[in-house]
Parts: sequence; structure tokens; C-alpha cells
Amino acid sequence: AKLKVNFLANGQIGDITVLTIANKSFIKACLEAAQKIRFVPAQINDKNADSVQIVEYVILTYTAPINIRR
Repeated sequence: AKLKVNFLANGQIGDITVLTIANKSFIKACLEAAQKIRFVPAQINDKNADSVQIVEYVILTYTAPINIRR
């Protein structure tokens, strides 16, 4: 899922926009995770500034090797 996240000058997360369509429960988990991001605000001319970034969450699956005995 791709999210457009507003990182505010005060160190908080601002508006989050969902940019891709995915499973509803996965999107909910992504939004919750994005709200928990901790960051150092961007700086312009030595002052904290708002910024916007695209944050992407993916699901990685792992399949264990199968042992076949003969």
C-alpha cells in the first residue's frame, strides 16, 4: 500500500492519503503504522518545516522448503 504522509514541523504526523487500493484490513494496519512513525522534521533555513513523503508498506510472505522423502 502506498500512503502520502504529511510530516509536520512540530514532529507529529499530519494528514495521510491512501494512494493504492488494497485489502481493507491491510490498509487499516498501514494507517496505524504510519501514525506511529517517529521522525526528525525537515529543516529549511535552520527552521523545522512540514514535508510530504510517499511511504510504502508491503507484505512479505515466506514459504518453507518442502522435504519430500522417497
